[in-house]
Amino acid sequence: MKIPQNFKNKKYIIILVFGVILLLIGNISVPEKKAETTFSVQTVDESKLKKTLEKIDGAGKVEVFISYKNSGTKQIAQHVTRDESGVELAPENIGDDFYVVSVETPQITGVLITATGAADEQVKNRILRGAKYALGVPYSKITVEPGD
Repeated sequence: MKIPQNFKNKKYIIILVFGVILLLIGNISVPEKKAETTFSVQTVDESKLKKTLEKIDGAGKVEVFISYKNSGTKQIAQHVTRDESGVELAPENIGDDFYVVSVETPQITGVLITATGAADEQVKNRILRGAKYALGVPYSKITVEPGD
């Protein structure tokens, strides 16, 4: 089957034009910018830790105080696009489209725990061990004292 020369040239021109159109359409939505900002990261829930430590046999009534060196941050990136006229569409214009880039958790500098059962050395050690593993901090940053 022989294809006429006229038809071959038109076919290539149509493919070329179609390819250029695809490239132009692709360039409209490709430009992206990342606008970075930070938000405060939630600290450890002291009341949740208190409830957990009170479940330790013999602990009794527990109070927890945690001190922090910093408040921690979440770094987010916002997806910014441009419309056909070149106007930037930021997340506040298109529905809060963002994603987390990194999280820096607050740094715990000390933990004070008071418990009615802490006068007993074994109970005190169980509370200390529970707090250490729950918070992921060394024993040196945790103090457990008897309380009322």
